[in-house]
Amino acid sequence: MPHIEQSVFINKPPKEVFAFCEGPKTMALWQGTLVSAEKLTEGPWRVGSVIKMVQRAMGREVEVMLEITEYDAPHKYCFKNHSQIPFEGCQTYQSKDGGTYLTLAIDAKTQGLVRLADGLLKRQMEKQAAEDLERLKDLLENGTPV
Repeated sequence: MPHIEQSVFINKPPKEVFAFCEGPKTMALWQGTLVSAEKLTEGPWRVGSVIKMVQRAMGREVEVMLEITEYDAPHKYCFKNHSQIPFEGCQTYQSKDGGTYLTLAIDAKTQGLVRLADGLLKRQMEKQAAEDLERLKDLLENGTPV
């Protein structure tokens, strides 16, 4: 079961970073594999909110349903997905030195033959998370993606 944890410092307050990250319309701007995201539940984000995401994986588009499992704005939200490779994760936002220390942690739940590729999956997840967080930092600090 691959586990990754990546962090980045963003020179913006946690409230601003959190608001940008939770917006389905802004998710595709900083998440490299994400084609689109749409919140399916009514009202503000909360535990139980569901987001339909379309991601590009291995040359094809895959629909993923993401469910919010913990929500504490602007400090943390956790999620799980419902797809071929289930995963759970959290994004935490800590105020530090006038900015935000953002940490993304994800646990993929591989099964069967897919477990044989755990090492490869972990490396790909780490690479993608690092690129995504750097893109997010650049968007928020400079207004342009990397």
